[in-house]
Amino acid sequence: TVSCCGEQGLLGLAFEPNYPSSGRFYVYYTDSAGNIQIARYAVSSNPDIADASSGQIILTIPHPTYDNHNGGWIGFGPDGFLYAAVGDGGGGSDPGGGMSAGTGRGLSGSRAG
Repeated sequence: TVSCCGEQGLLGLAFEPNYPSSGRFYVYYTDSAGNIQIARYAVSSNPDIADASSGQIILTIPHPTYDNHNGGWIGFGPDGFLYAAVGDGGGGSDPGGGMSAGTGRGLSGSRAG
């Protein structure tokens, strides 16, 4: 379930570089507990609709304390790897120092293909 409001919800979307043949894309969102999720989906037989049953979470970053600073940029680099900017953990005055529990970093993940 995708959360809403403030700095939460659906925050990013990236299509695989070979999307026309793979039909796969990635979404970056906050779930109902406030955690950051990156999930992979595939297109359905209708090219305008995703196959909801194809969803596979590929990364979860716990983020239960604050509802802001969630990052959200996601995209593929020229090397074919998926990258995400995950924010600094949230809260006014950055109480966590901005670099806790996997936040405050750029992450690279799986290679397309």
